[in-house]
Amino acid sequence: MEPGYRFPRCGSWKPRRADGKEDESARHQCGNPERAVSGNPAKAASGKRSDARRQRRILLLDDHRILRQGLKEIINRERDLIVCGEAGEARSALKLVDKADPDLVLVDISLPGPNGIEFIKNLHSKNSRVLVAVLSMHDESLYAERALRAGALAYISKTDSAEKMLTGIRAALKGNFHVSSIVGEDIFFKFLGRKKSVQPGISDLSDRELEVFELIGRGQARAEIAAGLKVSPKTVDSYKEHIKRKLRLTSGREVISQAHRWMAQISDRET
Repeated sequence: MEPGYRFPRCGSWKPRRADGKEDESARHQCGNPERAVSGNPAKAASGKRSDARRQRRILLLDDHRILRQGLKEIINRERDLIVCGEAGEARSALKLVDKADPDLVLVDISLPGPNGIEFIKNLHSKNSRVLVAVLSMHDESLYAERALRAGALAYISKTDSAEKMLTGIRAALKGNFHVSSIVGEDIFFKFLGRKKSVQPGISDLSDRELEVFELIGRGQARAEIAAGLKVSPKTVDSYKEHIKRKLRLTSGREVISQAHRWMAQISDRET
């Protein structure tokens, strides 16, 4: 061994000349993690972050826990998608949006308290960046247009296959609209002024009136509806009067009876 050299630790060998100064012209690279890209921990970590960025983040909003679990399993099997959070009602979902930072919220229409339509409106008044797709059993011809007007990009039926659901989610993530051919036809007819009504009067209800109508059909009393929607009981009475007039009913009992029949039809579709 030549004088003036000493054994270094692997990866930091600094050869020295006879005068004791470092020879910068040569350094041993054994074990140096920055020698190649594949061994650079900083670049490797960057690659992992890049993979994570490619996964689009989905927040689930549905009041059925078992359904959320099934959706989570389907979505998390996709390499480009991941579920970043879930909620069972609208108010907690709005708070979760800030924490989970989703790219898209997958929303059901029927929820305790404010429904999915109201959630979409509130979300877009607060955070217009987050995209929305609706997944619901509700009648497309009545609810899809309302959801799109509120700010959703896709309306997907719960009776659709997992493949169709994922197609709708990816379309919305690209900023594209996604509805069934039936809904597209309805919207086209309305554009031409040839409105196709699902049921006389029902389609004439405002979003809030329809929400109250559904809650009545679910058996909720005046005070319960007011508390859930955070409005006064008098406001609920006002909505009921509007509903009665638009549906051409003669009494509050008829409103309740009609609402129960309406919700029974929806329940039949869900089973």
